[in-house]
This record gives sequence, structure tokens and C-alpha cells, in this order.
Amino acid sequence: MLRALSGVAVAGSFVVIESWFSAVATNEYRATLFFTYQICTYVAATAGQLLIGLVDPVAFVPFTLGAIVLTAALVPLSLSRVEAPTIEHNERISVKAIVRDAPVGLLAALCSGILISSFYSMAPVYAIEVGLPVNQLSYFMAASVFTFILFAWPLGRLCDRLDRSKIMVWINIIITVSALGVVFGGHLHLWLLIGFSSLYMGMVASLYPVAVAITNDRLEAHHIVAASTTLLLSYGLGSSLGPMFSSSMMSWLGAQGLYYGCAGVAVVLGGYTWIWQWRSKSVPVPEQAHYIQTSAETAGIIVELDPRNEEFVDVPMEEVFPDMEQEALEEAKAGQMELELPEPEPEPVMDATEEGAVLVSH
Repeated sequence: MLRALSGVAVAGSFVVIESWFSAVATNEYRATLFFTYQICTYVAATAGQLLIGLVDPVAFVPFTLGAIVLTAALVPLSLSRVEAPTIEHNERISVKAIVRDAPVGLLAALCSGILISSFYSMAPVYAIEVGLPVNQLSYFMAASVFTFILFAWPLGRLCDRLDRSKIMVWINIIITVSALGVVFGGHLHLWLLIGFSSLYMGMVASLYPVAVAITNDRLEAHHIVAASTTLLLSYGLGSSLGPMFSSSMMSWLGAQGLYYGCAGVAVVLGGYTWIWQWRSKSVPVPEQAHYIQTSAETAGIIVELDPRNEEFVDVPMEEVFPDMEQEALEEAKAGQMELELPEPEPEPVMDATEEGAVLVSH
């Protein structure tokens, strides 16, 4: 029950944060804001994993520290005068239309949810099963999460220059190889385990943004928001199936069953993508939409910041902060009044001389 409530609270926090971003972002810097938000999210996730190695995860300290940080984050929010963003109607698109035009995107979102939730839920169990102490477990998890940031930029460059369906095939090949590398090489040395696992998670975390890019390449611009919602639902379904799938594989094949099962999912997705790209007409690289690194955790209202969304409404800053202009004028008037005040006359002082007291004006 507590995990369910915390999940609802975290999801609600993301929605509120992203709503504020949608309200204040402009066309000039919304892409920069989007990437900064992504980096902050994964840096925070990495820091949370490292915290496990510093304090006892069973004690109340890490939970109390998290509550304090979250409460402190409410202070600037409570002082802000930003109004709630306007909820606009977006044109809907059916699941059938997405399956017809971009089935790989829908399947990749589903597999992404399975693989990511499998790792987050069962990777700590795997690490304990193979004998990692708590401090090494935190390094193992933190390095795997942080790798996503390292792959974001080079993968984005490749996706803007090559056919994205081919990129999807190669991502799944690397996922399969790195998963098997964990199985057969992870026991040789800790750094091999961390290296293969980091490569694995870096590629797994890239599945969802590539799925979004492939889907948007084959849809009209006004369908971006609705399609992103459908992909998010597919990802959520996969996230629900992932822990059950991975725990079943580990019960059947032992601790290594986690990576055997995930490698199997990657083989299925990669094989289907390879067949699909030969049976469907590919989108020419110059006509591909600009690649935006995203994740399912930060999808939803944040899609309004996507530069591919042609329906984005650039809200003037004066409408977001209605009192800002009036306060600026009042401050300017107050400053001008201070400049116009006359300087005070110097006061005379008494200078004692041998002949007596004489007033001297300095």
C-alpha cells in the first residue's frame, strides 16, 4: 500500500513539474529546458542509488533525507506566482492507426517497459544473489542508471543521420550482447560486471526515445501528443509485466535468468524490427523529425516542450507572471525618485582657534 501511494505521489510530482515547464517554456529555449530536465532526472536517480552505499537502506535515514529534500523543493514552488497551465484539446489517434503506421514504435515501448522495470525491480536481487555487498551494489546500480546520460548525445546524432529502424536493430543487438556479457563475463571481475551492465542499461533506456522518434516520423505533427500518450500506455503495460516476467525467469534459470530473459526480449524486438523495415517503406533521412532524447518517466505533459510539436503555443511571459510588469514599473519609479532627491547641505562644525570659536563650513 505504501509503495502504491509513493508511486502515485511521484507520478503526480512529475505531472506538476512538467505542467510548469509547459507554461513557461518558449520556442527559443524549450529544447534546452527539455534536455536539462532529462539530465537532472537521471543525475538524481544516480545519486539515489549511491545513497544506498552510504547509509543502511533498512534504516530510516535515507527515507527521512528523501522526505526533507522533497519538502525543501516545495519552498520555491510555494513562492512562485506561476499560474496553472491551460489544458488544451488535442486531436486523438486510435491504437489501430498506430499499429498500422508504426507497429515497431508500439512494440518497442512495450519491450522498453518490460526491460527497464525488470532491471529496476530485480537487478538488486541479482546483485545480492551473485554475492555483491551493499556498497558495490550501489555502484552497480548507479553506473547502470548514469550511462543513459552518456549515450544521449551520440545516439541522437546517429538517429538524425541514419535510418532509425536500423538504429533500433543495432540497439537490440547490443542489448543482447551486453546481457550475455553480464552472464558469462560478469563473474570474472566487478568492473566487467559494471561495464556490461552499464552498456546494457544505456541501450535499454534508449529504446523508448527511438520508439517515439520512429512513431512520429510516420504520423502527422498534430498527432504527436495523442501518439505519445498511447506509447506511454504501452510502456506502462510493459512495466507491469516486467517484474513478473523477470522473477519467473530467475526462478526457472537462477540469478542469470534475469539477463537471459531480457536478451530474449531484445532478440524478439530486434528480429521484428528487421523484418518490418524490409516490408515497409522507410522514411528518408532528410524527412525524419528531429530526434529528441526522452524517457517514459518524463513523458506526458512534457511532450508539449518537444520542438516537433507544431501546436505548441508560445505563452508570453507577461501572461505567466501577470504582476511582473507592474512590479517592474513600480521599482523603476522608486529608483528614479531616489535619484532625484537633493543632496543634504553640509552641516557647519565648530573649529576652535586661539582667538575663539569660529564657524567653518566644510
